[in-house]
Amino acid sequence: MSSRVLVIGVNSQYVHTNLAIRYYRENAGCDIFECSINDNIFDVYTKLSEKDYEIFAFSVYIWNREFCVRLIKMLKSTKNITILAGGPEAAFGSDDFFRFCPQADAICFGEGENTFIALENGCDLTKAPNLIFKDFKTEYIPTNLETMKFPYKKEDLPDSKILYFETSRGCIFNCSYCLSSAMEKTKYFSDEYVFRGIDFFIENNVKLVKLVDRTFNDNDERCCRILEYIINNSKNTHFHFEIAPMLISNRFLSLCEKAGDLIQLEIGIQTTNPESMKAINRIYNLDKVKERVLKIPENVHTHMDIIAGLPFDTKESIKEAFNYVYSLKPDMLQLGFLKVLKGTKMESMQNKFNIQTTAFPPYETLSTSTLTASEMNDIRLTEKAVDRLYNSGAFKRCINFVQEKDMYSFFENIGKKLFKIEYNAPLSRTGLYTALLKILGEEYKEALALDFLDNNKKAYLPEEFTDEIPDIKELHNKIKKLEQFRNKKIRLTAFCGKTYVICEDGNFDISLFNLT
Repeated sequence: MSSRVLVIGVNSQYVHTNLAIRYYRENAGCDIFECSINDNIFDVYTKLSEKDYEIFAFSVYIWNREFCVRLIKMLKSTKNITILAGGPEAAFGSDDFFRFCPQADAICFGEGENTFIALENGCDLTKAPNLIFKDFKTEYIPTNLETMKFPYKKEDLPDSKILYFETSRGCIFNCSYCLSSAMEKTKYFSDEYVFRGIDFFIENNVKLVKLVDRTFNDNDERCCRILEYIINNSKNTHFHFEIAPMLISNRFLSLCEKAGDLIQLEIGIQTTNPESMKAINRIYNLDKVKERVLKIPENVHTHMDIIAGLPFDTKESIKEAFNYVYSLKPDMLQLGFLKVLKGTKMESMQNKFNIQTTAFPPYETLSTSTLTASEMNDIRLTEKAVDRLYNSGAFKRCINFVQEKDMYSFFENIGKKLFKIEYNAPLSRTGLYTALLKILGEEYKEALALDFLDNNKKAYLPEEFTDEIPDIKELHNKIKKLEQFRNKKIRLTAFCGKTYVICEDGNFDISLFNLT
């Protein structure tokens, strides 16, 4: 066998691709194996146990640690192999990982390209760079991005996969909750490398490419060059970027106007609490950010984040942050929860702010010195309601009908009431609309009914919404005689004193025609 090392990527979902293992394949010559945590572990074990490699290397993250460790223990018990573990869940807090998984022979820390190049060139394991052993550590050699080869091949491009790409490593910011704060200074791939990668995605009709750069617009001139290249060359390939709102320039906004739906922007607001901003090293002017973000063209998809559980966070400050971000009109609003990751500055602040987290990945916050466990539970119920109603896009008319200024309280009320309704069993998709009608009241009936018809094209409107239609057969026959409905399959429904004709064509597309 030509390769000495098999590098194993365990993704959180089937649609994801593992960028790291492909770097090692292309730059070091390693063979790779990819699966997801949703696969049957015995099937994965069987496939791996039949492979004949000297070294099995696992890429370990918060979402796959349990799965990887179980695999490692299973393989080590039946095969005479060397086990390497890399990724943040192994490299940060390596002593803990060795205790949790003593079957691991070494842990790769930092960038791994030079480690695997050395191993594939026959280097003894104890002399390869960037490795931690139980009793010593080898020299750290960072990767030179100028020598890096592009990680993807055509066979990596099945239609249903999301591809990840990076144009830089590191971050100019030093946010205490982020692992990038533990990395070295930001470094950039050359424009030539980036443009060659973009060409590859475009030529192969990749639908969506997500850049893993921590702050894509940290260098405005470079960011705009790349964005301009995408605009001039891409027709159907979409690119997702994470940007810092305080760094949005007029030129960037102008290019967003030209790019339209070719790009998606992820914008981390995180908090609007001045004390929290200072504690996490993320300080910015809220008025300036709002002015910049509201200038992003409407046809550019925006995803905005806030984090609950930061130092000095209170339920009131989270409500303020939520309502601030809601006023920025994002397409998706992610109300996330602080995860105290190993190796971050937040880990060293945990005791000071009495941040209680789960003892297992993803180390999500349960309570803090300023947020009780009960308050955090309420926030989780609010987050679930936001996801179901706002982020799903299935209740647009209902959401647009809301006149409340305090949208956090609106979603919190729904979240708490849905939790009680679903205490013993989850609602069906249809049942959710009926439950929302009971929670919100009759004034929301028409908006909810239209949302249902828009998003449940084959289903019949629940009876709680419908009015009786007098002489329905006669009306149906009259409508069928109209020119626009001839040779079409139709059905009638009525609600809020209005009658609608629902047309179904061969693709089951629905058009609504208000007859009154």
